[in-house]
Amino acid sequence: MKEDNNIEEYFSGQHVGFDHYPNKDDSDKHFLYTGKNYEFRLKDESWQTYESKIIKPGDLNILVNDTPFTNRELANALVDIWFGEENEERKEIANRKARDRRAKQKEVA
Repeated sequence: MKEDNNIEEYFSGQHVGFDHYPNKDDSDKHFLYTGKNYEFRLKDESWQTYESKIIKPGDLNILVNDTPFTNRELANALVDIWFGEENEERKEIANRKARDRRAKQKEVA
């Protein structure tokens, strides 16, 4: 097992991919995230369309882990790699909305 500070080094420069595969009846698509030594998908496919969902390590279903890291360490790193920027944007939007809502409540009171 490697230390957390080496995870970034391990994944730097690796090509990552994203594919979606239809079910046999083509009614639903399965999204598969792949890297050099791993594959994962979200535990709930509907989260792909959510605009306010913040993806957490527990939301990932690790399918392949051929890295020197545990599934927990890998999931933490993958959330940062794949969803980190988007998660931060979603947090900022939610915080902004909450600030606006609180400001309006103060005006009314």
